[in-house]
Amino acid sequence: MDDPERRFWIELSYRYARPVAELQEQISSAHFAELLAEERIEPRGGRRGDLQMGIMTATMANCHRSKKSDPFKPADFMPRFGEKKTPKKFDPQALARQMALVANRAKATSTKETQ
Repeated sequence: MDDPERRFWIELSYRYARPVAELQEQISSAHFAELLAEERIEPRGGRRGDLQMGIMTATMANCHRSKKSDPFKPADFMPRFGEKKTPKKFDPQALARQMALVANRAKATSTKETQ
């Protein structure tokens, strides 16, 4: 569904546990426009949670990434509903390097803590 207004009506329907038709009768177009504008500025609900988790996950991933690799962004860890993904080719050597890096850092951290 590519209609952002319709999607927002559906989101409001979930939030307030009311059918879309009932909400459309109760909310004026001016009030709806105000709610939609506020949602675009300050997202709430699931999108807000996805952003929060994206920030936390990107922060953790950036703490453990190689200095040679590009920094991660929150969007790298957020779901993209409705988008068609181009699958990335699996690189077992890259995965092994990342796992070794994380294991080495964890070992170094635990060694420092026991000294």
